[in-house]
Amino acid sequence: MNPDGRALAIALSWGRGDVARALLAAGAKVPADHDSIAVDAVRGKLLDVVVELVARAPKLAKQLASAEAVDAAISTGDPVLLDYVLQHGGKLPDDLLGKAIEAGAVALVEAALRAPGATKKCGRSNGYHDAMCAAAHALHLDIVQLLAKHGVPIHPDKPGDTTPIHRATDTSEAKAVDVVRWFLDNGVSATATTANGRSVLTYACNLCNVEVIRLLIARGADPDDIQRAEMNDDDRWNLLVDLDIDPAPRRLGKAKPKKAKPKPKPKSKPKAKLTKAARPKTRRARG
Repeated sequence: MNPDGRALAIALSWGRGDVARALLAAGAKVPADHDSIAVDAVRGKLLDVVVELVARAPKLAKQLASAEAVDAAISTGDPVLLDYVLQHGGKLPDDLLGKAIEAGAVALVEAALRAPGATKKCGRSNGYHDAMCAAAHALHLDIVQLLAKHGVPIHPDKPGDTTPIHRATDTSEAKAVDVVRWFLDNGVSATATTANGRSVLTYACNLCNVEVIRLLIARGADPDDIQRAEMNDDDRWNLLVDLDIDPAPRRLGKAKPKKAKPKPKPKSKPKAKLTKAARPKTRRARG
């Protein structure tokens, strides 16, 4: 590989579009035998560079037909770049919607939802890989709202392994509170449970997201559910203190100390009854 081509490949692998453009403008020779230079340009969201690479080395178009290039284009969330990759032989994956949700690509999600039967493929919102649950866990509120607009349930009609609001609380990120609030504002109960009875609050306690926990309690969640969360007593104690809740023993899952039973008083021995024969004879007073 020539020195200019090597520098170009390194610049694109590091996502340095400015350096790549400068090298191309200076007449750098494109290494047609490089196995990922076009994919790296796609991953860097450098459509103009991709076009220039293919124009100078047409053999690189084969890279754009790979699944790796398609996934890279989806991850950028750029529909124009994705269209260019598809025009060069790339094929959309069966799980396009899921990958678009993970990438936070609103335009691609909207495009995927226009396909016939797309809403049914989103699931019932009670499984970890269902569309609404995935968007909630990724904290993509704009995609959550878009899915709801297309009729995807924000809460399952039948409990399952999880729910969207459970997935939104299972993170320590600050913006989780905005997603959780949106679900609550749109009718999801703060006391919602999964099929195995786990409440939203117990999920939120997993990563001790205080603001989310505070919001759930303010909207009606039972603070005693903190006792059922899978956490050690030190973390539970600190969480309750942060929430300004008295960390009483009952909230730490500890049994109350039993009061000692008073010792019974010793019973006095009953007095023996004297029989008639054993009674002392008394003298009658003389009148």
